Amino acid sequence: MSRRAGGNPVRAAAWRRARDVLRRHRRRLLARVGVVGVDVGIKIVGAKLTRVPAIRVHVRAKEAGLTGRRLIPARLDGVLTDVIESVAISTACASDWSWARRDPLVGGVSWGRRDHPNHGTFGAGVVDATGAVFGLTCRHVVRRRETPEPMVQPPESTGVVGREERSVFGALNDAAIVRIGAGRGVRRGLRGNRGIKGVLDPIPDGRLPLPVLVVGGCSGLVEGYVDSTDLEIDVVWDGGTVRVVRHLHLYADGVPITVRGDSGAMIFEPESNQVVGMVRAGDDATFGVGIPIGRVLADLQVAFL
Repeated sequence: MSRRAGGNPVRAAAWRRARDVLRRHRRRLLARVGVVGVDVGIKIVGAKLTRVPAIRVHVRAKEAGLTGRRLIPARLDGVLTDVIESVAISTACASDWSWARRDPLVGGVSWGRRDHPNHGTFGAGVVDATGAVFGLTCRHVVRRRETPEPMVQPPESTGVVGREERSVFGALNDAAIVRIGAGRGVRRGLRGNRGIKGVLDPIPDGRLPLPVLVVGGCSGLVEGYVDSTDLEIDVVWDGGTVRVVRHLHLYADGVPITVRGDSGAMIFEPESNQVVGMVRAGDDATFGVGIPIGRVLADLQVAFL
């Protein structure tokens, strides 16, 4: 079903009210034991997405038998709540999905740091104002803690394809571009002959939950949804834990929408062939964390090929 319009006024008012209520309760919710994040997103009932906005509280694990002040109320100031188990990890995988050498490189193939067993995803080819071509991915894919390392493709090979040109990391972003050497080409678009026709950012509330496709180096092609655009959550990586804000929440019913090694993968809206985000983390189960693509491209000063 297509929902290109921003939505009806009643739904728009419900989203605004939910965000207003969360602003008032955000600090108290995040201070609770076991809470790792909050957002306003689509309420999930019986593992199925509804179309109702809710204040969602993300916890390490749900606990049975909670009473009194430890229990998250069913509503906050009249707005529905939802409690979701979420442990976000941004770590490269050790899968053997894509060991073949790819020339030209194309969005959605696996690559990794030289002399390191884990790897991430070559998200897409991008270009800067000078016409130089780069590969887009997450910074934690390129760096071992704070040190950038040569990138190889296929992973665990000696085939260096490039080195980090610039990167950004923090609460709002985790992105890097790698300058591709003369020995390897870069093709436009994503694997599966999927062309990129611009970006969709911001995503209107009225289009949530938005059907998307994650084009990951380890998971392959996975269908799911963006069901929130203002996620705040703790993400674990090899340098510690970072509290990310204003991120996308990804959901799939019963299948992993992201797995370790999909970091850097494009989040693609297949109806319009537009990119909405880049995978930052996930839980190897039903949810993932994405960075809005407009922020990624603007901070790195690049555009898609």
